[in-house]
Amino acid sequence: MAAHIKFETRHYPKLSTLEIHAGKLAERLSIQLSHAYEMLAFYYNCRNWTELKSCASQSIAKRKNNKGCGHCHRQASDIRELLAHDIQTGKLDVNSLNKITLQPDSIAFHLHNQNLNHLFDDEIFHIHSVIYEESKTPRNTPLSVVGTINNSISTLFNQATCFGGQWLYDYRYGTKMYCSTKLVGDKKTLIIREFDSLFYPPTQKQNLIYEYKKSFELMVNKAWFPKYVLSYLSWIIKNSVANTDIDSIAIYRICNIDLMTSRRSITAQRGIEHIAKGLINLGATPLQIYKSDTECFAFYFLITHD
Repeated sequence: MAAHIKFETRHYPKLSTLEIHAGKLAERLSIQLSHAYEMLAFYYNCRNWTELKSCASQSIAKRKNNKGCGHCHRQASDIRELLAHDIQTGKLDVNSLNKITLQPDSIAFHLHNQNLNHLFDDEIFHIHSVIYEESKTPRNTPLSVVGTINNSISTLFNQATCFGGQWLYDYRYGTKMYCSTKLVGDKKTLIIREFDSLFYPPTQKQNLIYEYKKSFELMVNKAWFPKYVLSYLSWIIKNSVANTDIDSIAIYRICNIDLMTSRRSITAQRGIEHIAKGLINLGATPLQIYKSDTECFAFYFLITHD
């Protein structure tokens, strides 16, 4: 974080902001609103929606424990002011985004049009980190942000003919994916080696590795988790058909759990089984792949462009 930005303590978003976010999750992913509430509660490291509501607009210092959200809403507001100032004074040239197709309601779209209040706090933090690199002045152009963070799938995947492994973030839907593209002849495959969700339950601090594993397994077995994952992946497929030149999509692992039956965590078996069956119902073909004496297992989607 830039050294010239002074922060005091973390604050949660307003309740109205949280309710709008939950509503969008429920609508886009076709899940129950009560499930969206629980997902957001987990995202902000709360045990349930009731606890998150009691934290809304409060600082961590006012709470009885030190558990807090991922980023501070008040810090994000300060960074919005910094971005707006540098755009208005010409230090930050948003016109570089004219080189790409600006999809409505995408991060690039709102950044280009200086609608910074339409961007989520985590998006603001990520934009600041990539552009400023802990400097007082911009070190990179806004176009550099699109390579790792943008909620327009087509913009992400059309930026490069072929790219190596990198994490792609969509904070609005709590996802991060470790992706690469493979080009064989004129056929391009998008490889999602890891699909992770940020909507996992709160963890303790004694043994983080064990606690995160346990937390992921609890999340995978939540009633809403398979529907959430399948709806998001279905959205990616539809976007790929309509707006990209991707010919196939391969999905390897969900939350660090192998989709292959013999390699699944026993405690996460039920949730992953639902996802595996759901992927097949969406049209995926499960294939075993052997490379360098290492067995891999992926679900492949063939993309047909009209």
